[in-house]
Amino acid sequence: MMPVFTDWRIATCPVHGIRFNSEESDCADCRYDARRKPMPSAAPHRWAGMMKFRCPFCGGKSIRSQGCSKYRCGVQSGLYALKPLNRCRHCGNRTKYPAYCTNYPCRKVAGTIGMYYRRSG
Repeated sequence: MMPVFTDWRIATCPVHGIRFNSEESDCADCRYDARRKPMPSAAPHRWAGMMKFRCPFCGGKSIRSQGCSKYRCGVQSGLYALKPLNRCRHCGNRTKYPAYCTNYPCRKVAGTIGMYYRRSG
């Protein structure tokens, strides 16, 4: 009887149990796992000599700890104060005009012409 041929180039990975050619490479799954290791944490970044902070509202980068410069975040943090606006007497919406807004029903109640705050007649 002939002895069984054994190819010594074929190896078996002790971790994954996969057979591979040991002369050409190593276990494919071990190489994949080595690439997927988490990256080390980065050092704190500097931006124009100032420390970067995380915006508490949107999570973006900012030079201020209160919030970033986006309008929505700036309003919430108090960076941008809201302009004092008037209230429409008819619908209650905010308006820059003293009494009524420019919606058609409100202009009709106010008796104004067109989109302008000008009395008709």
